[in-house]
Amino acid sequence: MFGYVRPEKPILLMRDFALYKSVYCGLCKALGRRYGQISRAAVTFDMTFLAIVLMAFAPEDPHIREEGCILNPIKKKPIMVDNAVLDYVADLSCLLAYASARDNALDDQPIRGTVETLLFLRGGKKAKRLQPEAARSISASLEALSELEKGEPTFEAAMVFGRLISEVTAIGFDVVARLWGTLSSENESKILSNQDKGLFISQDLPNNQTRSEEKPSAVPNSAFLESISHSQDIVSGESISFSSDDATEEALPYSPEDVFYDSDSHSQDGGAEEALPFSPEDKDGKETSFYRYMIREAMCALGQWVYLIDAIDDLEKDRKKKNWNPFLRFSSEEAKSEAKTRLSLAEETVDRGFALLSYPRMGALVYNVVVHGLPRTRQRVLAGEKLPRI
Repeated sequence: MFGYVRPEKPILLMRDFALYKSVYCGLCKALGRRYGQISRAAVTFDMTFLAIVLMAFAPEDPHIREEGCILNPIKKKPIMVDNAVLDYVADLSCLLAYASARDNALDDQPIRGTVETLLFLRGGKKAKRLQPEAARSISASLEALSELEKGEPTFEAAMVFGRLISEVTAIGFDVVARLWGTLSSENESKILSNQDKGLFISQDLPNNQTRSEEKPSAVPNSAFLESISHSQDIVSGESISFSSDDATEEALPYSPEDVFYDSDSHSQDGGAEEALPFSPEDKDGKETSFYRYMIREAMCALGQWVYLIDAIDDLEKDRKKKNWNPFLRFSSEEAKSEAKTRLSLAEETVDRGFALLSYPRMGALVYNVVVHGLPRTRQRVLAGEKLPRI
């Protein structure tokens, strides 16, 4: 079912494509590290997009370094490493692969499904222990789908799958929220440590006064305030210059000016901008609640889109094998017309949800997948074309 939420490579900048590949390869490595090499088969474009959406709102930029790959150990490539979001998405990928394998074993692919179930058995059980909430959501959704597929063809199945994707996205944002909490706690601990050492702390020095070189000062929450300032510059679209001293070999392959859509919610008169979601600056939680709601709605629509495009892609095969499919009640041409309408409506919902947000990072990738990738994939599938390699 997975593999349809993909970027449109020909119109991606090279730096954005390098960033996308670093996330994809990072997810693959996270699967191998947590569940063994066989589990790497569970990496998908769809879960890569989920990781990108979650990492876009994490408190710190991801770490990328040059590493070899199991398929090409000699040639090193940029790979995202040491990332809690990737670890969560890896757990989720293993859970979905294991559930899908069990479902196949019980349905139309007993031999293949049984083999896949055995391969993912150990990893699936471990992922279930690590992510019990996501495991319960997946199990309940698959049971609901199984019941629906015993009856007449209905599009309600797409709604069930959409809610599943929305729920696991919400759990992912809980991971992001914990990262923000950890960062805030670490900064507070540093401040208290500096105060215990008698370091001078002030943000309001007169213009003609300098800090003593003998007693270096610490600005409260300096790392956090620096990350917030950096993110605000990105959201506002202002150019950011870096000195050559700031450049490192692990510099990220994307520019700070990468944004998705300009947001009217941010101040245009030079005043303070609104707080980033999940950050301590969002004291009343309104920004966080708004972002959670919009992204959950968008991901729900995306889940429906994935289910429907997989169904229309498999329609003729399901007709021959007499498998359940929500489009079976239509002729081939009627099914394509219905699929085009429903998929286009889902794309509009996804686009609308993501367009209302501002992105501290990775906005260009979200934009490419949502605005270009989904429509082009729909067009190719409905035309019977083979999806290109990424």
